[in-house]
Amino acid sequence: MAVRARLSAPRQVREEWPFHSFKSASLPASMLFGGDRRMEAESFLKSGYALRKSIEAKATGWLRFRDIALVTAPPRIKQVLVSPENGVPYLNTSQVFDPIPSPRKWLAIEKTNAASERFVKQ
Repeated sequence: MAVRARLSAPRQVREEWPFHSFKSASLPASMLFGGDRRMEAESFLKSGYALRKSIEAKATGWLRFRDIALVTAPPRIKQVLVSPENGVPYLNTSQVFDPIPSPRKWLAIEKTNAASERFVKQ
């Protein structure tokens, strides 16, 4: 049987976890049954947990977001992806909170429905 050539040197076997020490805490199960759709670890960190609890404690004074800002969602895009030289840059919704968003996709603008409504305006 032939032995395949390796593309890199063999890894060293480590006996200990080299990155950080594992931190854990106990939480009451009732916290998980509050109707949340997902349990993100950030919401249980000290800073996020305090913020979450203060928001949950506010009983009055809430407004719907649509009452203070224009909220619209365009229909889904049929994406026809092309090369950067032939397309228009497109940002995914997951890139909204990136500090410096940069396009990863380019769309064929002539094949995009209601293209003029999808451009970001100043």
